[in-house]
Amino acid sequence: MNHASRNQSDHVPEHLASECLIKLRDSAAYPRAEIARLGELAGSRDTDNAKQATTAIFASLVEPLADSFEPSAVAAYNRVFAQLIQHCRESDEGRAFDLELRSLNLLTEDDLFRRAERLRRSSNFIGPRPGREMKRVILLSRVTLGADVAITSVVFERMKRRFPNADIVLVGGRKATELFGGDSRMSFKEV
Repeated sequence: MNHASRNQSDHVPEHLASECLIKLRDSAAYPRAEIARLGELAGSRDTDNAKQATTAIFASLVEPLADSFEPSAVAAYNRVFAQLIQHCRESDEGRAFDLELRSLNLLTEDDLFRRAERLRRSSNFIGPRPGREMKRVILLSRVTLGADVAITSVVFERMKRRFPNADIVLVGGRKATELFGGDSRMSFKEV
């Protein structure tokens, strides 16, 4: 492969992910073929290709959908992940994964999507058994300070109200520790 072809192929996953995001935001037809191709690339035995595709999936598709705060983006996110999970379970390495999903009666991509949508719309919180209190809440940092301010801080405040006696542990980097360090209700686990 010549240098020009190599450089062009290096951008394929990012281009595919960007195309998918545009189609999903414009409410165009769901980009099934493009998502399938991203799944194939992410599962490649070529570690460079797999890394590029995985990075593109998360940085150029998943993160923008997750950070948009739009209900339609949540449904798109759930559909994309259902398709990618289905792709993984059907791969040569996915047998154990498939068996686990089958044990939960999640047999198809549509089963995965419906479950995600059902959980998203559920107002029932599955918590400790009656008469028991939540002892610890583990909250994951969103990694960037902006996302921690916009999202993690909101979740943290809700957890403080919902579980007034629970220990709340924030898992993340040093910056998150600095951001929330003034609140005595939160302890930190740096990763």
